[in-house]
Amino acid sequence: MISYINWKKPLLIAVVFLIMLVKYSYETPNQGTDLSLRQIYSQSSDSWPAPWIDTGVNWQELAYIPSSHPLMLA
Repeated sequence: MISYINWKKPLLIAVVFLIMLVKYSYETPNQGTDLSLRQIYSQSSDSWPAPWIDTGVNWQELAYIPSSHPLMLA
């Protein structure tokens, strides 16, 4: 009976710690703005934040697809 009680407390502490860790890992810090992503990207693309591109990646900005493009007709 004693060995049964001895593992319950450390297990409870570990579970509470993991729950707190998961909860706080999904919270993002306020980066100096109260705007949501929806509000930020609803503005003109000139005011969007700069993307984070890994070194060595050949990055190209997305462009507007005209309605006459074959992908748009599908």
